[in-house]
Amino acid sequence: MLNENDSSFDSEVRLTTSAYRVAEGALDHLTVRKIKNTAAFLKDASKRLVTIGTDTRARMRISDLGNIVKNAKEKTKTAVRPGIALVLGNEETGLPAEVKDRCSCLLRIPGTGIIDSLNVSQAAALFLHAIYEL
Repeated sequence: MLNENDSSFDSEVRLTTSAYRVAEGALDHLTVRKIKNTAAFLKDASKRLVTIGTDTRARMRISDLGNIVKNAKEKTKTAVRPGIALVLGNEETGLPAEVKDRCSCLLRIPGTGIIDSLNVSQAAALFLHAIYEL
């Protein structure tokens, strides 16, 4: 488990009433934290989790996620699926270079060639579904 007293954590995030309403009760089962420095957090998290960054120019695709997790399982010699930290960048510039460098791997959602990126919430939905299906 990640140490919440670590200097990379700032505080518990204050969520709006709109966020609670839209989540339809799911937030009652989560602890949401704000971090000070994403790269520092990922450095610590990568010791225990598979850290996946999203990048429209990544060599590997979202469909490679199963193999990545399988390799992580074999590396740790455990039957349990490893935890995953998913990092999505903003829609305009993506992830900063120092954040990409701290990720275990970078994955992309293949585009059509005409449109190569999605709204970040749509990309998150596809990645979360792929993680759920593992």
